[in-house]
Amino acid sequence: MVQMQHERMSENMPDTGDPGELIAVFRGQTGGYGIRMLMADIREALQQQSNISEDLLGNVELIVSEVLNNIEEHSYQSESGCPLRVAVSRIGENNIQVETQDFGEPMPGLRLPAKSLPNTDVAIEDLPEGGFGWFLIHTLAPQTTYTRNGQRNILTFSLEDG
Repeated sequence: MVQMQHERMSENMPDTGDPGELIAVFRGQTGGYGIRMLMADIREALQQQSNISEDLLGNVELIVSEVLNNIEEHSYQSESGCPLRVAVSRIGENNIQVETQDFGEPMPGLRLPAKSLPNTDVAIEDLPEGGFGWFLIHTLAPQTTYTRNGQRNILTFSLEDG
């Protein structure tokens, strides 16, 4: 039996005049079904928001799942039980901002990977298994940012509906 630890903590911010409104903060960990559980909670929280289209919801899910899987595989080097944090905010009526945090290895060169595709002009048996994620992230969320604050990796992206 797989033991799963997952915590969801919703936090509502008071109206301070800031353009962003925190929807929820999700905490989980790598390994087992940790990322899948985080994704289910994020979807549920966004579905409860008004004016969130299925297209926007799908794009948020796609990017967050890609980012979290990259964190697990590369930042934490596939180690289980490592902490993940995802904060989801609403910016205006039709924009969503997501911030992920982890304590794994920093991104190489302390910057996001480039928006590039792997070479696909090869025989079908030589096609790469991966290498498409960052192209997808940069294409859907061109304002994605990465910072390293102490031992913490922070990746933020925003998506606009429509």
